[in-house]
Amino acid sequence: VLIDELDLHLHPTWQRDLVRMLKQTFPRVQFIATTHSPMVLPGLEADEIFILRQDAQGSVTAEQGTQNPALLTGGQLYRTFFDIESLYPAELGKLQNEYVLLAADAFRSDEGELRVQDLHGRLRSSGIDPGFDPVERKHR
Repeated sequence: VLIDELDLHLHPTWQRDLVRMLKQTFPRVQFIATTHSPMVLPGLEADEIFILRQDAQGSVTAEQGTQNPALLTGGQLYRTFFDIESLYPAELGKLQNEYVLLAADAFRSDEGELRVQDLHGRLRSSGIDPGFDPVERKHR
């Protein structure tokens, strides 16, 4: 059975369970499916996944999966199978993430303190509420 975009129009919970249910319901049927959803992948074994990539000459190559997707985090799934390095594609999202990590660290360095103040100001001036003020610094 060939299915293009197996996950299309399905709620993420259904996407997560779909492969397991298909295997359970149709144990003797071979499915060949495409997806752009990392939610579908944990239902598969590494050797059941082929990643299609386009090379510099425009040819499509198939590369067999080597990692078990059931053992990967969401970020790792995006990085491994979709070549997405960051879940914060917008610059403000990256700044917010950096702010949260630094602002929550009570033992941040003097440089970290300057950076957290800079980030706080940049986020505020962009109309973004950073969510919380930096925790008070402690010295070791």
